[in-house]
Amino acid sequence: MITLTGKCTIPNLLHSNTAQSRKIDNVPKGAHVQNMNRLIDNIIEPVRKQFKTVRINSGYRSKRLNSAIGGATHSQHCKGQAVDIHIDGKTPKEVAQWIANNLPFDVLINEYDRWVHVSYKSPKKNRGRMRKAVHWFDEFGKRHTKYVKRNYRRPAPKPKPIEHSEAKPIQPEAKDEAAISKSLVRAIKYLLQNFWRS
Repeated sequence: MITLTGKCTIPNLLHSNTAQSRKIDNVPKGAHVQNMNRLIDNIIEPVRKQFKTVRINSGYRSKRLNSAIGGATHSQHCKGQAVDIHIDGKTPKEVAQWIANNLPFDVLINEYDRWVHVSYKSPKKNRGRMRKAVHWFDEFGKRHTKYVKRNYRRPAPKPKPIEHSEAKPIQPEAKDEAAISKSLVRAIKYLLQNFWRS
């Protein structure tokens, strides 16, 4: 494990206590170095700038080192595309949520609520997969790992309902009282004149 407070460099991703103690060569190939530079620029540095300090649990692994620590056969660590990180004072879920909502990534995993595994390929090849790794035990007590789908992205804000002002009932147009009176008088005069004539 190595703690970053300044800019991440390639040697930071090569550090391994297991490699040192067992004298395992952990030198990357040319293509792997390019992958690590992309990982640093797009994942590690933005995370470090956000949280100030980043602990790298595991970065690049040669195939021999990956085998020695029991890593997955096709681990992206062996290609320089993945890093396992921990942020003091933040839960892995909180870190995963920040990455999911702010950075492009290929695979993002909350590993056993202990650290975050995140990988980066390229803008066109990133899959944006999100998982949580959990342990389960079979009937013989043997421990296994299961990966469960998770969505660490914040849901899109719901649109605010448009509030319409209460519609006022349409009032019939008030007729001019004087006009009504005149019409009434004319009608009465007409009736009286015709009544007496008849």
